[in-house]
Amino acid sequence: MKNITATSNGTPQGRPRPGDNRKKRRNRAIALLALIAVALFAVAVTLIILVFCLVCRVTSGFSTGEITGAPSPSTETETYQPDKPYGGGFIADMRGYEEYFSPSGDKVDAFLPVVSAKKPYDPKKISIPGDLTAIPGRRGDVTLNVYAAKACEAMLLEMKAEGVKTVNSQTKLDLAVVSGYSDSDRGDEHCLGLTVDLHNCSSADVSFKNTEAYGWISENCWRFGFIVRYPEGKTPVTGVTFRPWQLRFVGRYHARAMRDLGLCLEEYSGAIR
Repeated sequence: MKNITATSNGTPQGRPRPGDNRKKRRNRAIALLALIAVALFAVAVTLIILVFCLVCRVTSGFSTGEITGAPSPSTETETYQPDKPYGGGFIADMRGYEEYFSPSGDKVDAFLPVVSAKKPYDPKKISIPGDLTAIPGRRGDVTLNVYAAKACEAMLLEMKAEGVKTVNSQTKLDLAVVSGYSDSDRGDEHCLGLTVDLHNCSSADVSFKNTEAYGWISENCWRFGFIVRYPEGKTPVTGVTFRPWQLRFVGRYHARAMRDLGLCLEEYSGAIR
């Protein structure tokens, strides 16, 4: 028979005291509760962070138009103005025009040919989409490519809707299209039907740049797919002196890019090849 000796407090040596098991169970319960508390705290912190991020995103979205259905400023640089009923920064109704001044698909790059005396128009190599059509001009109808014609109509419509002063205070002439398509010289871009001359002077003159009409056109023509064909300061590149009255249709996508980059058509065409 195994001898069992007693401890100093009378508990047999080798056997746990009755209170030890209860203490261990209590310690395990405390540890488990602490673990659960830490886990719940971590979940709560995560939820708070997610809610905060969501609130920030929604708030930012309302300020930029990302979730309101308004055009995104990253797509078009102008900011949506709710007081302009047709959106996109326009006051005039652009339905029936936008498909022309902002062509899509395979037509996006179709209006970029550069024509000059050194590089005359070759119809076998250059194909421009769209037929020729007529729009009202100062001295009767002016012929243009339908894309350029519709874009020009849209631009003049918007100028009127925005209340731009188009009458020249010196000549008393109103802004009007003066010339467009001409096939008399294949070294002149007018043979493409994409170039339009418009001004409110007695004749084409650099003084047009001092008018309110030109100020608006120079800032806004890109919205309708136009560029000032021979801009100021680009004569060494274009070989042509500044012509504020001469616009060239390239489509809204490329017109905006040229404006943002500060490039004329020759520079831009060379850069995207």
